[in-house]
Amino acid sequence: MFGGISFESESEPLEKFRQSAPKMSDAELVREGKMLRDLCKGPEPPDIWVQELKILREEYRRRHPKTE
Repeated sequence: MFGGISFESESEPLEKFRQSAPKMSDAELVREGKMLRDLCKGPEPPDIWVQELKILREEYRRRHPKTE
């Protein structure tokens, strides 16, 4: 009856995003990060945007660790 409808848990889209972040080029990572940063500047951004921005920042820091 309802074969075309499926529901994802709240963590599924974030897990897919987390898996796609390492596949992005540095330019894509920075572009997406800047876009999400701007979107998160509002008074109450959706939690998914905040989490995606966190994932991109973690990936960027993994690729570009601070050197002392």
